Amino acid sequence: QGVNITTGPNGEVYAVWAVTYGGGDEDAIGFGKSYDGGETWETAYTIIDNIRGIRASGVPQNMRVNSFPVIACDIRDGENSGNLYAVWTNIGTPGQNTGSDRRVYMIRSTDEGANWSDPIQVNQSENDNGYVSYFPWIDVDPSTGVVSVIFYDNRSSGTTLTEAWCAVSSDAGDTCEDFRVSDVAFTPA
Repeated sequence: QGVNITTGPNGEVYAVWAVTYGGGDEDAIGFGKSYDGGETWETAYTIIDNIRGIRASGVPQNMRVNSFPVIACDIRDGENSGNLYAVWTNIGTPGQNTGSDRRVYMIRSTDEGANWSDPIQVNQSENDNGYVSYFPWIDVDPSTGVVSVIFYDNRSSGTTLTEAWCAVSSDAGDTCEDFRVSDVAFTPA
């Protein structure tokens, strides 16, 4: 569910989606690619498993949510040209999937999706405190290669409200710095 798509610097088409084995929270992220504009696709595969999304578990703001992945590609000429980045919300650390935190994670591929990095935490709020970060969206600046992820976060707004936050990385996702972009906290609907 929740297919998201991007294109590479040479017209490659990449797609990601959530995989749910038992009908509850998302369990894995699937991936497919096409080299002919989407007319034919290579065999799809899982790029990360043993995750735990939020579709069934929800968030304290008591609204309908999901952990559908979003993908972006660095299309500029340069050292990181063609890098793929996928983000999603996970309960706890991917692979452990425990606790009450909902955090935004990113994985990166430098070889057209053949291999993917270990998960990198995008939101910089303290862990194991019950804060939630969710509904991420990612983009890569086509001029500078800066990776930006926007998401909801309640670290300074309490349990029933949220704010919009943005994380940026100028080193291909190795490190992220985040900051609040909302001027007021709000009740999401």
